[in-house]
Amino acid sequence: MKVVNRLCALLWAKIVKIISLPKKKPLWVLGGSVGKRYVDNGAALHQYLLKNHPEIDVYWIINKNSPDLPRVKKTGPFLYKDSFKGNLYTLLADVLVCTHELPQDVSGYGIEKYKTSLKVFISHGVEGLKKKTPEQAKVHQIYDVSVSVSDIEKSIKTDQWKLDKNKVCITGLPRYDLLEKEKRSKKESIKDILYMPTWRPVCRKTFNKPFEKLTRKEIEDFKKSAYYHHIKDFVCNPSLLSFLEERGVKMHIFFHPNTNEFMKKIIDLPETPFLEVFSAQEGVHEKITKSDLLVTDYSSVCWDFLYLNRPVIFYQFDREDYLRQIGSYLKMPEELFGAATENAEDTIRELKKLVEKKDEYFLKREESRKKFIKHRDGRNCERVVNCILDKLNKKNDRRNS
Repeated sequence: MKVVNRLCALLWAKIVKIISLPKKKPLWVLGGSVGKRYVDNGAALHQYLLKNHPEIDVYWIINKNSPDLPRVKKTGPFLYKDSFKGNLYTLLADVLVCTHELPQDVSGYGIEKYKTSLKVFISHGVEGLKKKTPEQAKVHQIYDVSVSVSDIEKSIKTDQWKLDKNKVCITGLPRYDLLEKEKRSKKESIKDILYMPTWRPVCRKTFNKPFEKLTRKEIEDFKKSAYYHHIKDFVCNPSLLSFLEERGVKMHIFFHPNTNEFMKKIIDLPETPFLEVFSAQEGVHEKITKSDLLVTDYSSVCWDFLYLNRPVIFYQFDREDYLRQIGSYLKMPEELFGAATENAEDTIRELKKLVEKKDEYFLKREESRKKFIKHRDGRNCERVVNCILDKLNKKNDRRNS
């Protein structure tokens, strides 16, 4: 059915373009998270456009089985991914916006089908702790606009990815506008800790399967991995658990969108009200804004906490392997803006310091905020839209000249 919808929409799009039916308004189509979720930079920009640009027809692309579908329906116009109408509108769109990759976020067409649309990449995080392969970087060269948060990130995209410097706009991430609204004065004490490790490509085969379809051997093999052991040693550590209970501090755990449900089933957490593994449906953004401290390894959520000027501990138990296999644009641990640990014991020690109000990285965070985040004014969405409109105007001027 998906293939039929794509072929029919492609034919209709050609007919519409040939007979040049006039549009009432410019058409912008946005998508993200492979159609699965309504979150992150895409959702923030979508809501901003609906509120501030009634002169534009704005649609969000989403899967029919997405858990976020009710929220999208309440927010504004949407299209089902790979439906006839969804495919047709993406082919006719003046602007296509994505957070991961255009064919995955908005439809299954190859990028060559979007010749007339302005293609915009707004990302789902800051580029810094994870290098892209040359093949991954090359994919980004097809976009007409790519946003960044600083001159440093722009240089990564122009020097490392070989993007045209005129295509990279230093706007800030759209979702940081929501963080700006949630900024609050520093609390007297740390009461909520967020633990968000990221996944590893070496575990891809295991994570790609539904848990119910894994064999006993596959589960046992995963439990032998260093990745599993280091995470389990941390979250199940008796010293950590007793400290959390003693101080009345709660740790909220979200492993990664690709792995969270799997890890919830495979790690046998102790029964305690001070540990919880929450689901994506409960809202990662809400947990970020309510948490006082982040523990992660290489997740780009660390930049959200830097924006909020809240402490981060980098629990990087496999740093040497990570740098060799994946790599980082930042020097690690030298350029990190928080304690960098390699085992559970040191991580817990640093966590205790912060809960006990011994923040040794306060000045380093201040320096890093100025260095890595250019705009902190709640106007990132505005800058993204202005950048897109500027590119559109220049594109139309070239077409008419």
